[in-house]
Amino acid sequence: MKLRQTTKEALLDLWMQVINKTGLKIRTGEKMLDVKKDGDCFRLATTKGEYPAKNIILAIGRRGTPRKLGVPGEKLPKVSYRLLEPEQHRNQHLLVVGGGDSAVEAAVALASQPQNHVTISYRGQAFSRIKPANQQRLDSMISKNGTCKVILNSNVAEIGKGDTKVSTPEKVIVIPNDYVYIFAGGELPNEFLKKTGVQIEKKFGTAA
Repeated sequence: MKLRQTTKEALLDLWMQVINKTGLKIRTGEKMLDVKKDGDCFRLATTKGEYPAKNIILAIGRRGTPRKLGVPGEKLPKVSYRLLEPEQHRNQHLLVVGGGDSAVEAAVALASQPQNHVTISYRGQAFSRIKPANQQRLDSMISKNGTCKVILNSNVAEIGKGDTKVSTPEKVIVIPNDYVYIFAGGELPNEFLKKTGVQIEKKFGTAA
């Protein structure tokens, strides 16, 4: 099966087709706690029980532990690290933090809802890591009645109940704000990996 560029909705539909066709068992709401060697096999402990396994594949990614900004107000209920239902936001001021595909896709989805005003804060000088299709969608939203605007070379300084302060090299901008969505990447669970015997090797490349 060859996957081409697609939407998250189409990809989810594809996954559901594979699950239904293969009978793959998926246990949701269950966190893995430990892995121990048990003879020639392994015994995996979770929050709901233990499972024997001949082989284990860790496909944990980085999204499980979102990276925090460490700014005042980040613990407010209005702050989230993933967007599940953009339809719940209408006629609101929304801030999206980040410069990757996840951030841009979230901003476009939010800006597509009626009467929303979306601002993207990104610390870089340009969106250099996003897919061309996402750049096109973002450009369309920026030029479409000002539903989405971008503040480059910026960092969130403080999150308030009704506004957010964004710092730029020239000044601090205070923008009205109802919700903040942060897409600043994630952090590997290094302590857990070490506990289970996984060796972590850091590689440092040459800066471009």
